Amino acid sequence: GALELISTEHSININPNPFENKLELKFAQFPEKAIIFITDVAGSVIYQNLIASNSFSINTSQWPKGFYFLHLNEKTIKLVKL
Repeated sequence: GALELISTEHSININPNPFENKLELKFAQFPEKAIIFITDVAGSVIYQNLIASNSFSINTSQWPKGFYFLHLNEKTIKLVKL
């Protein structure tokens, strides 16, 4: 399934969630100078990137199965890798 976060600041669509080898992120409006972080349950940053476009994908094939958290500004979204 897809997860959609709606806010006054950003609208983001994350697909699929749960995921296996790839995450697709799409923003309704380009979040200028926003940095995205993904952490594991221990809080270690496993992905960090300056958002450079309205949509992009993240290769997650090397990530272990489990729970992850996507952080964008003050928002946190729970992700699950199968």
